[in-house]
Amino acid sequence: MTLVVFKACEPGSISLNTAETVYWNSSCVSTCGSRSLPTVQGPDTLDQLCDTFSAFNACRVSSSPWPAFIRRIYSDTITLPSACTDWRFWWTNSARNSGIVNLANPSGLSIYVEAGMNNAAKWNNSSPRFIIDPIPYLCQNQPAFFLNGPLDPNNDSMVTVNSNPLDVNGGGCTAQGTNILYTGGYSLANPLASSAGYNVSPTTATASFTPTTQGKFVVAFKCTEYDRVTHDQLGYIMRDVQLSVLNCNAPPPGIDSVPQNLTNATYITSTSGNYLIACPGVPFSFNISGQSNTISNALFMSSNNLTIAPGSVFGVTGQGSATPTGTFSWTPTGADVGDYTLIITVKDSTCTNNQPIVLPNYFVVYLKVLPGVDAGPDGRICKLDGSPWQFNVTGPANVPYYWTSLNGGAPVGLSNDSVRNPTAYPPYNFTYIVGTNAISSNCKSRDTVSIYIDTSNSIKATPNDAVLCRPGYLQLSSLGIGNPPLINMNCGTQGTLPPCAVEDVIEVRSQYTGGTLQSTNVNTPFPGYRTARMQFLLTQNDLYAYGIRSGTLRALAFDVNTPTPTQFKNLTISLKCTDRKTLSAATGSFEPGASLVYTAPAPVTVTLGWNQFTFDTPYNWDSTKNLIVELCYSNTAVGTAATVNAVKTNYCLIANVYR
Repeated sequence: MTLVVFKACEPGSISLNTAETVYWNSSCVSTCGSRSLPTVQGPDTLDQLCDTFSAFNACRVSSSPWPAFIRRIYSDTITLPSACTDWRFWWTNSARNSGIVNLANPSGLSIYVEAGMNNAAKWNNSSPRFIIDPIPYLCQNQPAFFLNGPLDPNNDSMVTVNSNPLDVNGGGCTAQGTNILYTGGYSLANPLASSAGYNVSPTTATASFTPTTQGKFVVAFKCTEYDRVTHDQLGYIMRDVQLSVLNCNAPPPGIDSVPQNLTNATYITSTSGNYLIACPGVPFSFNISGQSNTISNALFMSSNNLTIAPGSVFGVTGQGSATPTGTFSWTPTGADVGDYTLIITVKDSTCTNNQPIVLPNYFVVYLKVLPGVDAGPDGRICKLDGSPWQFNVTGPANVPYYWTSLNGGAPVGLSNDSVRNPTAYPPYNFTYIVGTNAISSNCKSRDTVSIYIDTSNSIKATPNDAVLCRPGYLQLSSLGIGNPPLINMNCGTQGTLPPCAVEDVIEVRSQYTGGTLQSTNVNTPFPGYRTARMQFLLTQNDLYAYGIRSGTLRALAFDVNTPTPTQFKNLTISLKCTDRKTLSAATGSFEPGASLVYTAPAPVTVTLGWNQFTFDTPYNWDSTKNLIVELCYSNTAVGTAATVNAVKTNYCLIANVYR
């Protein structure tokens, strides 16, 4: 848990404490928790002054007219007693500035901020955070931007809104935030008397406005995160900010408003906000140029690219000139699927006594890395009295899809031709095309998949149509044609088959409707805790659908897309056949009696890609039961989790306990 507090260095302002108390509670627990968070960074002095004037800012020289801020970061680790959907964490302070213009009686108001968490949906989710320090200097009657820079460590979807600042009702464990209404003609819709309106982008969290009045103003923001696949709300954070509009009128430098020389990506213009679409594995780039208002001024460009997109590159030509050009380039991977706020800043550092402030301008773009379209495996159906084939298409969520025949005609036998995962029951062999027009043409925007009539098994009745004279008799017979019945081996480690010259390697995914491949560190087999025991349930339907028949299992592999340096010691794998259909607490959680099939000879370090564990003792699966896979390990200290590829299911497939 982290709290970041800023203090404006002004006459009469209070000092920041070395520790701050944060409270938390939920409707599913009866007691409130609290913790005094220690300072882990700071106090830091921050300003946006030229170097010549920074040494004389108001935090360093009390009589200075040049504003500055002190920042402290408080943090500590807490343990919540249970999984709840509505955890609320809050902090309050009674020190609002008496000189605030847009609030009535500000000195009588408190500051209240809170954050929320739904750890019932994801036990190890991290909340979003605002990565831009809220210390801008705004000039009267000049177009301005206030940047928040939202970032979610789990690549969840984020939405930021303009919100009321909050006062506090009650105290300690009973504290609740209450809306503060604006006064003097100011409002939530326009809290700074902007001549151009006040707009907050829900995607980039950037506020744009043109302030017309000098003074101190309070604005607030709330960022809510949602699971990218299920759309469950996972948490939220708040920010309460005091802005200063100063008596300066120098315009900021110019900067391009749209990407220039864009390659291998798509820039979408929308009434709800512009954004750029890129694809995993496809390198893309674009340019942004700055323009000085005076040819003799020196401009410098920078970017937050390394914070939001490690591995990306931002280079500048003409740095320190009147017309620098920055180039952003990146090749995102499959693990980078998600949303990002890229901020490119151009600053005019040519300062004078009348203009000591570094004047910035910004290009802010909402960057969406979308997965390509994968139609999944081909399917087979029975011609008579069969079940439709359920598609398992992976690709971008919340975008329209289309289905056609191979030559662009109507898709025969499809339940719905405009959803991602319909069912199909064609009367004959049929090949479909599934695609979406919502992603860049450089991405894999469509795929083919075929459904075949399964003729491997049939019944032939003899004779054919015949005519009888009464009284008459005719012998009727039937013949089963196809592969002989499979022999179901008994589950367990006894009577296993000898190894084949070439072993079958099969990737099994869930057949759950709408299931899509995604990266996760929520229920990873490598969670990074000190010790862990985990059981994963693989259903008979899923195993059979992907081609596994009764036989001897000799190895197991996990697809890791973000490794961890943590080594997993004393790692073991056990297997057991079961009739259970879920591992929920209601059915007993852990299944006892699994057979040990693998013991790691040394600490295990997972690597990028498939990590295979070849069993010491092979195990037979009989094709009629579900299969439990149990992993255990014990380390001496807590580490970090590895992210693996997984598919969402519609049943509880995991039981775990961590320490």
